Amino acid sequence: MSVKVYTRLLRELYDSEDDEKILIETYKVFPKEETVIEISKDSSLPTSFIEIYSYCNGYNVNWEATKIEQAYGNVEFLPLVNVLSSWEDTLYDEDDIKADKSIIHFKPFDQVSPEILCGFIDKPNEEYKSIYLHRMGYSELSSLDLDFEGYITMLCEARAYKNWPYILLYINDQSLDNDLIESFKNDMPLLFSDWTWENFIAKYEELKLSNRK
Repeated sequence: MSVKVYTRLLRELYDSEDDEKILIETYKVFPKEETVIEISKDSSLPTSFIEIYSYCNGYNVNWEATKIEQAYGNVEFLPLVNVLSSWEDTLYDEDDIKADKSIIHFKPFDQVSPEILCGFIDKPNEEYKSIYLHRMGYSELSSLDLDFEGYITMLCEARAYKNWPYILLYINDQSLDNDLIESFKNDMPLLFSDWTWENFIAKYEELKLSNRK
């Protein structure tokens, strides 16, 4: 499922590039490491996540609109060794741990931008509950109310538009009056002819963990 969604994302981007609406500046799929990286038996990482990393060792896609300023997108799934390593002194320090101990277990896999990472809280013998957003320089982790399948589906729905996970947080907070939302709603229909804000909202509501019975 997860690899199929990734393939769909590429197809949507290439279709738009064929229409000369965007330019795909970077497309890299990192080959699997010769040395197998063990995932702990106690880990709660989902099978769909493991599926992607059995296909490749991360990937990076970056695009930019040809006629709209500041309209671009990026997805960068990090190498597995980076995801599973300790992020102490990179993402957090002792003060951050005092503010939120769960940050020790945060395993980012998507470098959305230089400042924004999305990932799991992977505690031993405890099933993960959501994908979280972390902003560099802050201790807080913000739940996106999505599991991994939901995350990559919304990544595709957003076409990896700049800082797209923040759009989900704004939707949850009902804070729709801001520049990022405005740009997203205006730019996306011009770049992707079948895209609508209403369908994006509906898909997110369908996938949200809090809406599951």
